[in-house]
Amino acid sequence: MLWLSARERPSGADSPDPDVMQRREQHLLREVAKENAEVTTMQFLILSMEVTVWNVASLLLLMVPVESLGDPSQVWSAILRAVEQRYVLLSAATASDDETALPPSSIAAESASARQLLWLQLESLVQMLWTLQRKQAKARGGVLHGSNQQLHAGKSDVDLLIRLAWERREGGGVSKVGKKEAQPLVCMPTLTQACVGAIGLLCVSFGEVEATLVGASFALAILASYGNDSAATAPSSLLQLDGGMALSGTSHLANPAERRAWLQRLFAVDGIVSARVEAANALMDFFLDERYDIEVYIPQGVHQKLSIFLVQLREYIKQRLMISKFWKRNYQIVAEPEDFEQWQEIEENLVGFLEYKAQHIRDLRKH
Repeated sequence: MLWLSARERPSGADSPDPDVMQRREQHLLREVAKENAEVTTMQFLILSMEVTVWNVASLLLLMVPVESLGDPSQVWSAILRAVEQRYVLLSAATASDDETALPPSSIAAESASARQLLWLQLESLVQMLWTLQRKQAKARGGVLHGSNQQLHAGKSDVDLLIRLAWERREGGGVSKVGKKEAQPLVCMPTLTQACVGAIGLLCVSFGEVEATLVGASFALAILASYGNDSAATAPSSLLQLDGGMALSGTSHLANPAERRAWLQRLFAVDGIVSARVEAANALMDFFLDERYDIEVYIPQGVHQKLSIFLVQLREYIKQRLMISKFWKRNYQIVAEPEDFEQWQEIEENLVGFLEYKAQHIRDLRKH
């Protein structure tokens, strides 16, 4: 609020009462704070509703036949636009965090809770992209039949999903307005798994050496290091996820709260393993035929890295079976992983794939 100082005020004008001016300023500040609070509450409500909407849409997409979707390229484009919009918001929020001297440009920049809601939306959206691809692949006879050509997907879509898969996802602490924030979302394995699957099907469908190299490099990075601070080098590395706490043994936990926390950690590790398993599956899709063995498979050491992962996966499956039996016997709680059958299927496929590739590599070296 502006007013003339005593020096600038015309002669004869009365000086304003300081108490009156202070009450007016406080009233205006309360009005502005109330309006901001109402806007923030509405924004959170909208973000929360969108989380529910996209989650339901993702489930519905799993149920409907691909023929009923009309032009699949339009569905793909609409979902991808929604992904891009939310990714831009998160990127802008990260930029605002780096510029601490500037005021927040959006609720996502101001609040870690809002960013969590955006990440949850992205999780459902990318799952929808992956579901649409798999439906198209099944309708067209498999992943090697260029199903994504029907979606009019481009290499820029691959770039977006790779950036999204590696995007920093932490938040939490205290916001810029002094409010306590929710806990950080450091790891979202379901989102990463969907990114891996979507990127794999996209790169396979392009049928090019460059696309295969990009997709394989990304899958190898997920296979080796996703969920760890450093790349996995030892066959037992999967058992060391989360510091090995969740898989350290089968000690009795008398406190129900401790059991819940322990199970939560265990299922989080399961999610990381599922993302890595999907990376292994994508690598098998890339090299089912022999077109890229000389240019990509052999130079990138894919065979050796898949062999190491196979040993890891076998050990993890064995340990998880022991833990599941222990929990069922002692606590009458079902602790089986949601993707356990998929793990076993990929393990079996890896055995046959690696035997076939080993023979092919030997034949190449003979010539």
